[in-house]
Amino acid sequence: MLWPKSWPRSWPRSWPGQWQWSRLYRRTWVTVIVSVLMSGCVTVPKDNATVLAIEERQRMLAALSVWQMTGRIGLTSSTEAVSGDIAWQQSGDSYTIGLAGPLGRRLDIEQTPGVATLSASGQGSARGVRADTLLSRALGIPVPLTQLGVWIKGAVGENATPGFDRFGRLVQLKYSDANGVRWVARIKRYLQVDASGFTELKSAGQIDLPGLIEITGDEYSIRLLVKSWQGLAPDAAEKPSGNGRLAIPGG
Repeated sequence: MLWPKSWPRSWPRSWPGQWQWSRLYRRTWVTVIVSVLMSGCVTVPKDNATVLAIEERQRMLAALSVWQMTGRIGLTSSTEAVSGDIAWQQSGDSYTIGLAGPLGRRLDIEQTPGVATLSASGQGSARGVRADTLLSRALGIPVPLTQLGVWIKGAVGENATPGFDRFGRLVQLKYSDANGVRWVARIKRYLQVDASGFTELKSAGQIDLPGLIEITGDEYSIRLLVKSWQGLAPDAAEKPSGNGRLAIPGG
């Protein structure tokens, strides 16, 4: 099921009008490498080839800001479990997410700088400043959407402690959110994706992007299985579909 049977209880009757918006701070690849080398919590290969591979990958991933992925997502807590198909379209600091479950149930999330909306089939819509706050209130499960939009590419987000493999790929990171939840994200599998489809990469080769991410934090867990990656032209990302909703394969 896409959301719990107790949906009416988890959907708030009123929504606060203001939440403080903090835009994701984009670290340069230099800052990432320095933080990794200074961290005593992560084992990082010391050979120059690996360090250069980490630098190059983080530089490419930082440039990758217009993309779409589709797959499956599952979210669990000690009392709830939800799952469904997912389509995620990112364009800079803005994104649109569609979640679809059985019986036509659907959630649509849109985040633009300072404005977020969430629409649920049969339940109306909500508006706020942060999409992750709206989704967490709706599902009763905290979802670090802002950070997930960075981790999903295999990039390091803000205030995270990362670990890399010998190919320079991110394999694990630790992050504590504003609510005190300590998240651990593990990228269990990578997919080889044709880089020529991403105009920002300016490459005709292949790039490894995450295929399976497992995230745990306190009593919560998130599992994201990526089925496909696609590069988008900037103008295409602004209008996901005629009705403003992403098409969700299988949804």
